Amino acid sequence: MASPPELPSNFMLVAVLCCVITVIIYGSRKGRMPLPPGPPAKPLLGHLHLMPSSNASAVFHNWARIYGDVMHLHIPGKSIIILSSHRAAMDLLQAKGSIYSARPSFLLYELAGWTNVLTFLTNDDRFNRHRQALHGYLSAANCVAFQPFQLKAARKLAQAMLNTHVGEFDQHINRETGTRRMSAGTPLDFFPFLQYLPTWFPGAYYAGLAQKMRPIFRKIYDIPIKLVYQQQKEGIAPPSFLLHHLQLMSVNKGILSIEELKGAGATIFAAGKATTASTLMVFLLAMVLNPKVQRKAQEELNRVVGHNRLPTFADSASLPYIEAVVQETYRWNTVTPMGVPHVSSAEDTYQGWKIPSGSLVLVNVRAISRDVDVYQDPDQFNPDRFLPKPEGLNEPRFSDAFGYGRRICVGQHLAHSSVWIVIATILATCTITNATDESGNIIVPVPEMSDGLDSHPHAFQFVVNPRQDTEEVPMLLATEIDEL
Repeated sequence: MASPPELPSNFMLVAVLCCVITVIIYGSRKGRMPLPPGPPAKPLLGHLHLMPSSNASAVFHNWARIYGDVMHLHIPGKSIIILSSHRAAMDLLQAKGSIYSARPSFLLYELAGWTNVLTFLTNDDRFNRHRQALHGYLSAANCVAFQPFQLKAARKLAQAMLNTHVGEFDQHINRETGTRRMSAGTPLDFFPFLQYLPTWFPGAYYAGLAQKMRPIFRKIYDIPIKLVYQQQKEGIAPPSFLLHHLQLMSVNKGILSIEELKGAGATIFAAGKATTASTLMVFLLAMVLNPKVQRKAQEELNRVVGHNRLPTFADSASLPYIEAVVQETYRWNTVTPMGVPHVSSAEDTYQGWKIPSGSLVLVNVRAISRDVDVYQDPDQFNPDRFLPKPEGLNEPRFSDAFGYGRRICVGQHLAHSSVWIVIATILATCTITNATDESGNIIVPVPEMSDGLDSHPHAFQFVVNPRQDTEEVPMLLATEIDEL
């Protein structure tokens, strides 16, 4: 049998080169996965000219309707990924938390001295130790011990509201929480050189604001631990997070330094309480605008609790509509509209797109709360949506309010129980109605929220009176406060 003719050597060389080139081209194309879609960008500037100066969550939500629930934006030196669905947030931040738990630098807060705070710590050893300390102390089981204090605070808040005047209620809530608000994601965070420019220069104002806030933040750090030290000397220190860790440190079992402990204490005192205060203002706004919801909640309280006492945590399982009101308060006007930014610590892929390493990852929590595929008539305040069918719509609870994965709020159990008992107490003792102007016309507040990391309703007026169907509300409050 004749052997096949030999191919010319130059033909073989060309064939090999063609194969190599094909592999290189195919491999490079495969490696160059597309970025998620987004609005048209400009050369060099990227999307900088499109970045909203206010109401970012609404702007990004409108873009998501065009480009989808995973968007890519680019500003000089930085990729930004915007997630606008619960599924995308869970797929990345929850399921892949190991590479999406880092934080960017928050220069504004660093200049203000707001350091060693878990919310802003990046994903390192210090973050792990803070998370361990706070998560262990604020577990669901441990939070039961705080209920007597929360119960008394809720009664005192309702008492103060009944004794006040129109337009002063937000002051009572903020006095209880000790909140002062600053924004995140300012020009200073994206362009650090602004800290060295005069405060009149556009964007440099925030550096001056940080310096003004620094003494206030320093007090939030120093005063609580000084108080605990003094109470220890006098033998009257009540149980607290600071006392617990100071005792561990005294026997060389502490996992935090003194400065870190101050920051962890500040996390509990300020970060958690600020969002709680804002959530309660959202609830009051909802009650002014939705009197039928208020009456339905009070009817449930009448059936379960009666008129001779006030609701307690022991009643929670028997008050499903009150729980639904709380859940709808979280969803209707979320107080963390863009969450706290994450950073991807490694390159990733998702749904055929590339997520570059070092990307700033933002969750549009407000867009998720308005997802028409999940929530029917999402602009309406309707607690029935969370009740099972046929009474309600059986829609999912709005868990996005507390974050995702390793960055989920460690104080979520404490925060939820605080909000629940305050809302139940206010509904059991107060009737919340519209204020009127000088001519007697009813004032209907507009449900608009402020910008910033901790969003809250714009100032609005309303009236609080004792419930007409519950006799001697002030006396009942005073009696329970004395007994607690």
